[in-house]
Amino acid sequence: MTPDDIGDLGSATGQQLLENLIKEGLTPSGQDADLSKYRKLVQVLLQNCILKPISRNSQPNPQQAQYTLTILQTQAKLHPGLLCSRGQENDHPFYCWLLPRLVQVAVSLDGGSLYDDLMITMIDALRAIGRNSSEEDVSWAKGARRLSMVLRHIHSFCQGEPSRVVSELTPRHPFP
Repeated sequence: MTPDDIGDLGSATGQQLLENLIKEGLTPSGQDADLSKYRKLVQVLLQNCILKPISRNSQPNPQQAQYTLTILQTQAKLHPGLLCSRGQENDHPFYCWLLPRLVQVAVSLDGGSLYDDLMITMIDALRAIGRNSSEEDVSWAKGARRLSMVLRHIHSFCQGEPSRVVSELTPRHPFP
């Protein structure tokens, strides 16, 4: 299911789905080791509650946007490896998808409480990325080094070099 498959969240079915996603996203009930469900939750909510309205030149529903950002913060705290997890469809960490979109949203907003909440969410996401999630983490960059690389890539993205960002965020393995 892609974010576009769920339809308009303004419809009755869409509203019910949103309420279920919010309920599941705000509860710490899921201690599932499979991070893909949490990743999908955040993607669907961000896409439908924030990105779609902005792409249509309208303001996101403040309540839905706030819930979405709260869910992102909650899931990043409950599942420390979420932002560094890799999806089945590509080999890039989740933050490669998430952070440029958060930057895009921030640029589109004219300040206000949603902008402030977005900044807090971005800072929390960066802090989560900078943490070493576990000793089993075998990624090419950990902790402060990973955070430094991510910040450099965000800067490159903001300078209009998104293709370089994606290629540099791809892990390099020293052995074939």
